[in-house]
Amino acid sequence: MLHSRFLGGLFSVPMLFGLATAASAASFNGIPIPEAPSFGAPLPTGDDFGGFFVTARVAGVDQSGFSPNVSALVDKTGNGLGSGYSPSWKSSLGVGVSGEMGYNFRYGQWAFGPSLVIGTQFDDASLSGSYNWLGVGPFQRYLSTTARANLGYVITSRLMLYGFVGAGIDAANYGFNSNRQDRAFGAVDAGVGAEYALFQHWGILAEYEFRYDFPQSSYGYYSGADQTGVTRTGLASMGVEPYSHSLSIGLRYHF
Repeated sequence: MLHSRFLGGLFSVPMLFGLATAASAASFNGIPIPEAPSFGAPLPTGDDFGGFFVTARVAGVDQSGFSPNVSALVDKTGNGLGSGYSPSWKSSLGVGVSGEMGYNFRYGQWAFGPSLVIGTQFDDASLSGSYNWLGVGPFQRYLSTTARANLGYVITSRLMLYGFVGAGIDAANYGFNSNRQDRAFGAVDAGVGAEYALFQHWGILAEYEFRYDFPQSSYGYYSGADQTGVTRTGLASMGVEPYSHSLSIGLRYHF
């Protein structure tokens, strides 16, 4: 009987030791032991470029364009302005900001889908050359709305290169200083960019965009001395055909 008790006690030692070890993993003398902390955000995976996303951008914009025609319909001074002039527009630098929301489908290394971009620009383009006496004011694009189709290729789990084409409407103010008008211009754009995933869900991007507005004409009264010093007043028409180049950086969140 004594021998059996000894064997029973011997086998109970590792059992008790195992139970004590298991208990100590969760607590020590009744005090909970926290799990080891995890530092840093989760690393991105190739799937991070898919699904819904939102983007905020800031851009440097080079706004320019040209006028298909400036002509005098009526010249009260009798000094005919004539027709067929095609003055250029001075290039001007400005800043633009925009927001975007969209969705990317994934197929292998490809990411593609639609997005909607809404933005504004703090710049303008003015008529140049010897035609400033017409009193032509700057072209100011103050609101842009664009539907885009995007196509990207995932190079690594962190890097995607992409391109886009789009069409939309630009609200702009332009015309003669005495008769400026707000107009809606049809517009198209195209560009390329690169997105780099910083963490899971978060990425930064750099982008180039070319934007073109379809031409329109404006009518208004002008009054001023031309390049020869002759004062001219009358009613004139002016066409405008603006375009812009922009470089932007942005921050994107993938849901």
